[in-house]
Amino acid sequence: MKKNLFLTRAFWGVVFTLFLAVEPKLEELERKRFTLSDWLNIAGAIASSALVMMDFHAENSKMYTPRWLPGRNSDSENESN
Repeated sequence: MKKNLFLTRAFWGVVFTLFLAVEPKLEELERKRFTLSDWLNIAGAIASSALVMMDFHAENSKMYTPRWLPGRNSDSENESN
């Protein structure tokens, strides 16, 4: 049975981990101006989270994404490499 990528435990684990990584930086925004280093830390956390989810989706043929997003759709046939 195929599963929507956004309804998996792995996706929500990545979302919560990303929140825990970014939240302290956002808290600092109230106290000071962001530096380039702050922006790079946030961008790095977002990019690494996206790469983890892209790899998870690529390795699991039972995962699909909605039609408006890149990746396999729910009605796509498995293509052999």
